Amino acid sequence: MGAGLAALLAAGCALPALAAGTVAEKEETVYVVLEPDGSVRSQTVSAHLHKEDGLSGVIDRSALTGIENTHDTTTFTQEGEEIRWDTEGTDVYYKGLASREAPISAKITYELDGAAVNPEELAGKSGRVKITVKLTNNETGTVQINGKAQPVCTPFVTMVAAVLGAKFKVHKTEGNFNNDIGVPLTLLKLGKEHQVCVVELGMDHAGEIDGLGRLVEPDMALITNIGDAHIENLGSRENIFKAKCEIFPHLKKDGLAVLNGDDALLSTLRGTLAQRTVFVGSGEGLDYTAR
Repeated sequence: MGAGLAALLAAGCALPALAAGTVAEKEETVYVVLEPDGSVRSQTVSAHLHKEDGLSGVIDRSALTGIENTHDTTTFTQEGEEIRWDTEGTDVYYKGLASREAPISAKITYELDGAAVNPEELAGKSGRVKITVKLTNNETGTVQINGKAQPVCTPFVTMVAAVLGAKFKVHKTEGNFNNDIGVPLTLLKLGKEHQVCVVELGMDHAGEIDGLGRLVEPDMALITNIGDAHIENLGSRENIFKAKCEIFPHLKKDGLAVLNGDDALLSTLRGTLAQRTVFVGSGEGLDYTAR
């Protein structure tokens, strides 16, 4: 038995970038590697910068160190926290190390046969192990939906992979490989040794999740929230909701849907899906609640 759990959390957010005309879009995913007790070992941020009419003249801001372009050979110049990318293209993908407070903090505790133990004490032992991971969202907020304030929740997709990885051999999406190119590449890297595959499906137009869902045909589907990303293409959060729901026809009949019960739009799916559905979040009346 291993000595403790080396966990990986992921949190996503959208940020503005400065531009000469319209504002560029910037999405960040923060990957936090944890020590066995839940303290932070390291943080890596994966960023996607986009501007429909090109990134020329855009001033990106970042406090990351060791920045690397993860998509192509586009270079950049940096002055303080201001970054200018040498490209006429519409997209840049990069990563770097962060020293700021993690968007999610965790406390991990261990029990062996009902008794609390330190992770180091598990090495070489046998018995029934219980690992409890208590998460604190440090970047919660609210948005107005139909005149009512609704909580915004941070997604935990990669945390699922980490917990599964404590028991199974897991293959998962790396970086931003969540589109019509990245998803097939992820699937092609599946090996006979893998027991579980966690695949992130991305979209910025209607119909994309439908196409990717045909490839994946998942046993389980997880939707963390309905946000505003790519609303310029889809027109409304309701349309974003419909686009994400394109996964359900491809979810196996005996599959499981895990949904954010704190999200007003996702909550409307209660009792509507053919597959077993579980609602999670911080509100009342949910199947599983985080505190």
